[in-house]
Amino acid sequence: MGANAVALATTYTLGDTVKKRHSLHWKISEAPVFYVGYAALIGISATITLVSNDHVQGLITQGVQALAGVLLPSATVFLVLLCNDRPVPGPWVNSVRQNIVAGIIVWALVLLSLALTAATFFPDLTTAQLELGFGIGTVVGIVGGAFVALRSRATTRAAAAREGTSTDASDATGLAGPDRGRPNARRSSTPTAWSGARPTWPRWSGRSSPPLRKAGLITLRGYLLLAVILVIVKIAQLAAGS
Repeated sequence: MGANAVALATTYTLGDTVKKRHSLHWKISEAPVFYVGYAALIGISATITLVSNDHVQGLITQGVQALAGVLLPSATVFLVLLCNDRPVPGPWVNSVRQNIVAGIIVWALVLLSLALTAATFFPDLTTAQLELGFGIGTVVGIVGGAFVALRSRATTRAAAAREGTSTDASDATGLAGPDRGRPNARRSSTPTAWSGARPTWPRWSGRSSPPLRKAGLITLRGYLLLAVILVIVKIAQLAAGS
């Protein structure tokens, strides 16, 4: 079931990325690339499961869990970005309070991911050293969160000033429009009453992206690339040592 779900989700994502038909609603003749990729991933998973021994399967399981811990923060970051991108949730865009809670959760996941990576590659780390790392990370998170909040508020006020709107009820989403100043306005609409436009994803990391957000995404990508490489190297070392 896991191999089937992961293979289907992976093929769906790749199909959406390369602009190919990617759904089980299409017939095989209508979406051959989707079904070929889907079958290939299931075949690879089944082959590895059938030909590998218990030790290899244990290494694969540990590697998958480590990679999941590394990738979870990035997935959560993009989820928060989706919740703050007005064309996606429409009237249910994140409020200030929700962004604060989301920021705390994301940073906690980042610290746990860093601890997992450090403990994997430096098994001699003591509990006191990990606690010190968590303490430093907490301070960095508080300072960074305050800076981001102040920067977002300044950006929001500047945008509102240019548009001639009030910023009395500004929030950390950086949105300006008729709903500003009416906290309950976002919650009063129904899904059928909202007709949002298709979101413009490139603005997260493209030239139009704010410098702070762009720097954060670049840093996150660099960390993910390094962490994934280190996990793969560690698994290879364990396999070779056995």
